[in-house]
Amino acid sequence: MERDLRILADLYLHRAISRDQLIGLGHFNSVPRCNSRINRLIQAGLARRIYPQSGSGSQAIYSVGPGATSILVARVNVPKAEVAPKASRAVPPLFLAHTLGLVDLRVAFQRQAQTAGFSIEVWLPEPSCRHEYSIKDHPLADWRRHVLKPDAYVKLSKEGRSRHYFLELDLGHVSHGQFAKKVDSYRRYLDLGLFTEVYAAKTFGVLVVTTGDHRLCHLHELTTQTAQPRFLFTTQNQIQKGLFRRCWIGPEGTTSIVPGDHL
Repeated sequence: MERDLRILADLYLHRAISRDQLIGLGHFNSVPRCNSRINRLIQAGLARRIYPQSGSGSQAIYSVGPGATSILVARVNVPKAEVAPKASRAVPPLFLAHTLGLVDLRVAFQRQAQTAGFSIEVWLPEPSCRHEYSIKDHPLADWRRHVLKPDAYVKLSKEGRSRHYFLELDLGHVSHGQFAKKVDSYRRYLDLGLFTEVYAAKTFGVLVVTTGDHRLCHLHELTTQTAQPRFLFTTQNQIQKGLFRRCWIGPEGTTSIVPGDHL
């Protein structure tokens, strides 16, 4: 079924998704339907179930199974050598919270965008927007490899106006030095014209969702010298209240992410 193919693609691209998140993404409209179909995929070896916590009340988390490799090669257009290891390997517990947090962020965007009258034209998880490239500082220099690795990319539209954003979910595990390097990688990507080449748009913003106000302030300070791209910050708590409100902190203070506000 086409729905099965979409589910397997999402399980691969997100690495792990919970039952409620599968429903939130629109794959199912009820828990019984979700459980029944996912069990069929598990029995066929196309998906597998993991429990991140012990106890009878833990909700199952799902990822792709080894049997889905050939299907995914065709569906997501990646080499078998890249798909097979991910389909055979569980998400490390250290990264599971971040992985599930990104799915929660996608679900929040989908639900709130529809309510606010916005359209999500494109949503790309990390494997689909990761870009590896090489540059030379001058003609006689060696090639230097760089990787832009956002957590996700989203294109928002309303009334004929669009916005492009890369997303970063920060759970406090990245040092300030590592975050500063990430800021530099986005600036380089824009300055080299690679964003325009890939996404056919002039510029983009970077949305950073972090754990709390204290962490937000420290990360925001690392971007104040960067004119473009614009970095906008908010917290996980604010996202639940409404991510299309003026709840984002940018270079000029509080702002929103809606098309029409300046970028």
